[in-house]
Amino acid sequence: MMFLVYSRISQGQCASIAGTIFVENPLLSSTIFANAHIVGRRVLIPILPRWAVLFRGVKTFGRVVSFCRNACAVLGRVGVYPEVLTTPCGQSAGGGDGDFKFFFPQWARAFVTVEEHAGNWLYATEFQDACGDVIHKVCLTSESDLEAFRWWVELNQASNPSASFLRDMRSPSRVEGPAALCKGDARFLSGDDLHMLFRGMIETEVSVRISVGNEGLVQAARVRPNRLKEEGACVYLGDDESGLQLRVDRLAEVSLHCSLSSSNWILKAYEAEGFPACTVEPACGESSEGWERLLRDSI
Repeated sequence: MMFLVYSRISQGQCASIAGTIFVENPLLSSTIFANAHIVGRRVLIPILPRWAVLFRGVKTFGRVVSFCRNACAVLGRVGVYPEVLTTPCGQSAGGGDGDFKFFFPQWARAFVTVEEHAGNWLYATEFQDACGDVIHKVCLTSESDLEAFRWWVELNQASNPSASFLRDMRSPSRVEGPAALCKGDARFLSGDDLHMLFRGMIETEVSVRISVGNEGLVQAARVRPNRLKEEGACVYLGDDESGLQLRVDRLAEVSLHCSLSSSNWILKAYEAEGFPACTVEPACGESSEGWERLLRDSI
């Protein structure tokens, strides 16, 4: 999954697409043209912040790559976006048998992005919090339904934002207070322990559930790891449809906790500010024996 996940809208002048290569883009028709502006090397189209309405349409795109990110971790998943059910008050929602948990009061704005790369067009929708951080991103793939995406953009596009609306916002990545770091019964792990555990996952092919969250979204995926890439402090662990990218050097703490509900050991990693970065636990419906054996053998 070779998609960039921008943490903020890039700095740069807000310019019209007139006279550029983007006028040839099949999505940027006359109905969208006026609302599209170039910022950096991308075209941005502002989208109305009506979250429940937006996510009712995302499932029509077909196979997409959905991302959730925070300062230390990015989780990506390939597949059809699940149906999202919103609470009556519209403040939260869930989808995919608990794989997506939305907390909309922390969401602020959304943009459709269009980029040209190696002769191909890349399409995505980025959702930001009030600080300007991208907390969720949905990328189209070669198997996505571009016509359904075009209809969704035409229906939900907003009026032109001002230049200040598109500026690079410099604020803390979280607006809530940090969760307390581990207290009570826990086993603390080193960076070397974490690398050994990830390598053991590849060897044993144990299925796990990986979750990554921020103040606006928690996304989870079932992963049977068969790919591991380690480059300095960056680690990628995944399979053919899902993957976790982790910045180990940014983690303040990694520990194992025993779940009170299932008695399974859960791996939890925390950011320097004390926010949860990601969790790894046995996959739903799977015996925990393989996971427990892996922990004994690797740590």
